[in-house]
Amino acid sequence: MTNYTKYEILNGIIKLITSVGTMIVLGKRYIWAVAFSLTISEVVVNILKTIQVKMKVGILPYEIKNFIYVIFIALVEFLLISSISKIQNFLIWVITMSITVILSYIITFNLSPDKDDREFIKTIVKKINNIF
Repeated sequence: MTNYTKYEILNGIIKLITSVGTMIVLGKRYIWAVAFSLTISEVVVNILKTIQVKMKVGILPYEIKNFIYVIFIALVEFLLISSISKIQNFLIWVITMSITVILSYIITFNLSPDKDDREFIKTIVKKINNIF
């Protein structure tokens, strides 16, 4: 954020504290704790930046429909991945998780309320089709 260096420093400190704190709490119990802690710290800082932009500049950097869409998709994906994580057979888990991730990307972009997302995917698909 231009002319708001102190907020960038504050955001960096909050990101560090969130990341390290989450790693300390989860690190000894879960193998995925590092990835999760980095993800959580990014989410926290991005939410914080959105609030800061709204307070200082008076605008939301994103449309509300996109916020709602992202929250809905994240919840659905979380529930899917949580249920898949209970699969005991490793090979079936890998195949199921791979299919879920690929379908998730396809569905996420195809249902996106942002027209630019859909146009971008169509462009990529056309380029891939031209290669093959």
